[in-house]
Amino acid sequence: MLHKENYTGALEKLNAAIRDNEFDYEAYFLRGIAKFTLGDIIGAEQDYTNSIKIYPFLSDAFHYRAVTRERLYNFNGAIADFEKALKLQPGRV
Repeated sequence: MLHKENYTGALEKLNAAIRDNEFDYEAYFLRGIAKFTLGDIIGAEQDYTNSIKIYPFLSDAFHYRAVTRERLYNFNGAIADFEKALKLQPGRV
């Protein structure tokens, strides 16, 4: 659904996925993307944080959270997340 830019529909499916498995880091990550795109920046940051808590090796989660934190004027948090994403070597999970 995200690839078709149906972010509202994607949110519904991702909410169901998270209800079924609260440890699905990928569902939190993808829901963060949908929320960010729909303008829910705070919700997106929370979802990226949940994804990172469950699986702290996903460089994309740190990268996206960094962008989100920059939008929230949390520049120190953004820089820390960018640094962590770089240390994890993007593209290698």
